[in-house]
Order: sequence, then C-alpha cells, then structure tokens
Amino acid sequence: MEKNLKYVNVPQISSVRDMLYKSAKQHPDKIALEDLSNTPIGNVTFSQLLQNVLKFGSSLKKLGLPERAH
Repeated sequence: MEKNLKYVNVPQISSVRDMLYKSAKQHPDKIALEDLSNTPIGNVTFSQLLQNVLKFGSSLKKLGLPERAH
C-alpha cells in the first residue's frame, strides 16, 4: 500500500538568533509565547519577543558583559 506523502520545505536555521529573526519577519503578529496562567504578560508575539531579546542584549552590554560571555 503506497501512501501519497507531501514533503514540506523546512527553512534552514543556523542558530537561535537566526530562528528568532526569521520568525519575527515571517510571522510578526503570531503568538510566540503564551502563559496560560493568570499573569500580567499573557502572551508575546514574535515581533515583541525579538524586541525584548534585543533590549535584554543591550542591557547586558551596558552592564559591561562581553559578547559571547556565558
């Protein structure tokens, strides 16, 4: 019995950073994270997530943390 399977093109992702940028560009208004508990944040779109990550990175830089420090 032969099944007709369809292949899906999966984008090449080289890093978490790359995944975040691509997701924010392709799906800016879709929900990236959602807290199902009763919290003030509730949910965050991919665009908002990218902005939050960039702000967090800038804050770490201002604190003097060197790039790629673990």
